[in-house]
Amino acid sequence: MAFLQSTVVSGTLSASSYVYGDGSTLSNVNYSSSYTMDLTANCVRLGQGGGDISTNTALGQLTLNSNTTGIQNTAVGNCALLINTSGSYNTAVGEGSLRCNTTGLETQL
Repeated sequence: MAFLQSTVVSGTLSASSYVYGDGSTLSNVNYSSSYTMDLTANCVRLGQGGGDISTNTALGQLTLNSNTTGIQNTAVGNCALLINTSGSYNTAVGEGSLRCNTTGLETQL
């Protein structure tokens, strides 16, 4: 998997090598680096989503985008939990799942 040099990453990144499609290597990331923001590659977010809540997991374009205080949410898929603000303990898997949830609790889709 190749990342752009301007990619922002959240969490700990561990791997044996980073190679671009053209064979060049990524030299500004070491094998165990910590980052403070979500990773975005090809418009896909990987991280904690809006609000930077450590118990949330966001994977997909615009996932958990509007979250401010919601905790322990898992959003996987384009626009999953898109406008969630304070809803907590939700699991949304699939494109647009729980897109309009804002404050709902303990919902799985």
